[in-house]
Amino acid sequence: MQYSEGLDIGYRWYDATNTAPLFPFGFGLSYTSFSYSNLQVGALSGNRATVTATVTNTGSRAGTDVAQLYVGDPAAAGEPPHQLKGFQRITLNPGASGTVTFTVTAHDLASWDTTSSNWIAQAGSYQVLVGNSSRNLPLTGTITLNSAVTANAMD
Repeated sequence: MQYSEGLDIGYRWYDATNTAPLFPFGFGLSYTSFSYSNLQVGALSGNRATVTATVTNTGSRAGTDVAQLYVGDPAAAGEPPHQLKGFQRITLNPGASGTVTFTVTAHDLASWDTTSSNWIAQAGSYQVLVGNSSRNLPLTGTITLNSAVTANAMD
């Protein structure tokens, strides 16, 4: 069986072809609305970075949202535009805000290198995006990796 789509499957294909899906990955129906703010992206230390964001229930009813964290590799990596690396469910009353926290590891930034048969996170700037679906990512930040890291060094 020949699989010609490579890594561009599901939401990754929509992103790679800039096609608007009817229901984006992570899309959910709710009786309320949410906003995202205050993205904080920590520096990579010990091959880990902490990412936090504030979620606010802007509607008139209590509700639950699922915050999603995506990572965008440097363009030269040849990876899909954004890849889901974490999600966190949060329930809020009307007008209430809460903080979601994600841990991004060097392994989350890595891609498979066929030459060395190893996971390698290349040096460069990685985009960090947070929102509630693959097409609603209002918060963006950056994690910078100053030198390449191989899988052995990621543990």
